[in-house]
Amino acid sequence: MVDRDMIAQLRQDITTAGDAGDEATVRRLRGELSEALRDGDDETGAAAIVTEADLRELLAVTSPDARLVMSQGRLGVHTGPGDGDGLLVITRADLVHRVGGQSDARGLAELAALLDTDIRLLGA
Repeated sequence: MVDRDMIAQLRQDITTAGDAGDEATVRRLRGELSEALRDGDDETGAAAIVTEADLRELLAVTSPDARLVMSQGRLGVHTGPGDGDGLLVITRADLVHRVGGQSDARGLAELAALLDTDIRLLGA
């Protein structure tokens, strides 16, 4: 079981390492946070928001306007220009740029953890 204090501490450590410019530590801690959030249960409310599967789903779409959007607490892939109001998580083009066109599990998991953390820091 993952407790809220551990998750809060990991988030604080990520912020501290980021402020210090220590990107290697930030990446490592984001991975730990992602793992902790995946292991979360209903009691902690810490289940991951963005997962590797969400990013794979976005990569599978060929529409140039495809994007991952969070609306009313749920993630979805939207493809139309006016389709889906909500918080833009990432566009397909940005995803392809960030993972270098490769969809290896580790790269997607790390990016999912980063996006998940960003969403949580926004309070969504």
